[in-house]
Amino acid sequence: MVKFYGPKRRQRFDEEADWLPQKNRPFTMKRLQREEATESLPEGPTPETTKTTKKTSDSEGLSQAYRADSGFYRDPAGTLHVSGTRGGFLGPDWTENYKTYGPGLIEKLGDMFGKLESGKVGFSDWLNTGQSFPMEDTNQYKALDKYMVDNPGEVKNFAAHSRGALVVEKWMENHPEFTGHARFYGKPHIDVLGSEKFKDFLNKARQDRHESYSTFWGPSWLGKAGEAIENKEQDFAEWMTGFDKVKGVEEKHQQRITNNMDLLTVLDGSAKVYEDPTWMNHLKQGGGHYYGNTSALFAGFDEEKKVNT
Repeated sequence: MVKFYGPKRRQRFDEEADWLPQKNRPFTMKRLQREEATESLPEGPTPETTKTTKKTSDSEGLSQAYRADSGFYRDPAGTLHVSGTRGGFLGPDWTENYKTYGPGLIEKLGDMFGKLESGKVGFSDWLNTGQSFPMEDTNQYKALDKYMVDNPGEVKNFAAHSRGALVVEKWMENHPEFTGHARFYGKPHIDVLGSEKFKDFLNKARQDRHESYSTFWGPSWLGKAGEAIENKEQDFAEWMTGFDKVKGVEEKHQQRITNNMDLLTVLDGSAKVYEDPTWMNHLKQGGGHYYGNTSALFAGFDEEKKVNT
């Protein structure tokens, strides 16, 4: 047997090594150490769960509004649904309609037919520059105004039908501080040429022009000068045609929706028209003026998306 008489090798596990645990230290499993450390941590706030608010379809909300004594229904998302005329033709709602809309509508149609007969009607006479109905005098407008005062900040958007849409439109016009949107169904409106829709097109062209110049020219004065010149040209064209007095539907944060068999909206060329093949089944609810089928397509205002597309 061969013996080695060289210097003794240093043991790897030297008793004096500073990285070894101290002698007589109690042995503890690492898993137990982790559990004890976890238990000793202070309790922090529990993560909040994301709450999703169920969207109420406009059809469901308007049905609730028609059943309510006030004619209003506010859903959990803050959309206030406003009903239209209720009751029979001799009821208080209809009596008020005759007094409110009759004189203004007769005057507007009489003025238009008079100009047509004399041949003095111009292009700007066909443009919609606002309605002339005294909605502020109606009971529904006063009730809506009181509701908004009694519930500050609770209403985020509107969904309204027929006369209720007229009331909401006038209220939004009188309260420009309101930043919400509105969807109107079966709203009586005179805009034969669809001037409001075309004004939205003109506003979109102006916005696209600004984005194009900003992207291509940046902050250069040449880009700003070119954009200003084209804007002035559009301003002049709108002034010459009367479109400077027209306000677009989207510009007013509104959307008007109807179906192809609604006789009360045939003079509105800016409304979005849907086909309702079942309108004959709702003759008691107004036939083509019935809101249920078209309003069932929409719910919520987060991205202006339809429920079923």
